[in-house]
Amino acid sequence: MDPTSLLRTFGSLGAVLGLLALALWATRRYNIRLPGATQTHGQRRLAVVERVVLDGRRSVALIRRDGREHLILISPEGHHVVEAGIEAPVPEPTDDFAAILAATNAAQDRAAVAQAASATLRKVVARLVPALAAMQSHARRIVSRATNSVQPWVRVRVKSSAKARPARPTYSKTKTRRAAKPATKRAQARG
Repeated sequence: MDPTSLLRTFGSLGAVLGLLALALWATRRYNIRLPGATQTHGQRRLAVVERVVLDGRRSVALIRRDGREHLILISPEGHHVVEAGIEAPVPEPTDDFAAILAATNAAQDRAAVAQAASATLRKVVARLVPALAAMQSHARRIVSRATNSVQPWVRVRVKSSAKARPARPTYSKTKTRRAAKPATKRAQARG
């Protein structure tokens, strides 16, 4: 095979594939349907749910039409309706819209629970704040009474001893010396 015929073969293959790609793009872009194909907008009304082969000649098919299912026996002798008008079970949502809707509902439920918990927490805090304020004022009164009842002349002395015992504090009732303050005019006038 010479190089020119090989080049022609690959060129024609590329041209055919290019035309197929162009035809596919045009059908998708302009929503072109084949003649005889029905236009289905939304959900299809007729579907074969399941088909089971019984033997080489007979089979059973379950067909759904408008939310109802029909069980049909297909054989060489003819088609027989075994059971008609069976209520079709509600299918599980498998498309993205149903999943998004379920997630949105779950998020709304979580938001409602969080809002209820927040309201309950606000009520608890509203009850606790006055109680904590009362406890704080009571604690301040106790501390002020305790500091007022401590006598300023009590001080702690630690005895030093030669033994290796830990030192124990002792309390004496002697007054502590105050640092000498410079005399003021009022003190000089008194004295």
